[in-house]
Amino acid sequence: MNKVTKACSISSQTRREVIERDKVCIFCKQQGHQVMHFISRGSLGLGIKENLAYGCMNCHRMLDQSEYRTTMLKVFRNYLDSFYPDFPHEKRRYRK
Repeated sequence: MNKVTKACSISSQTRREVIERDKVCIFCKQQGHQVMHFISRGSLGLGIKENLAYGCMNCHRMLDQSEYRTTMLKVFRNYLDSFYPDFPHEKRRYRK
């Protein structure tokens, strides 16, 4: 596994921490099924709890593929910032 793939992947421990923190989908408050990246893996978003949230499959799909993406990203960022207010946004992305 290369460095980027490893950095962007979500460890089992981190996945458990995010699920325990969020418990339900951060958007619709229904039972979650997936851990979502705020900054996507394709954009080199890290697999760290400061870049992740729990979500249902429908909201995750909407986040990735709908006209609501911009609004949902604002909600997502505000959600993460409520837990990690001093965490620099640029540290959510892989850097060499």
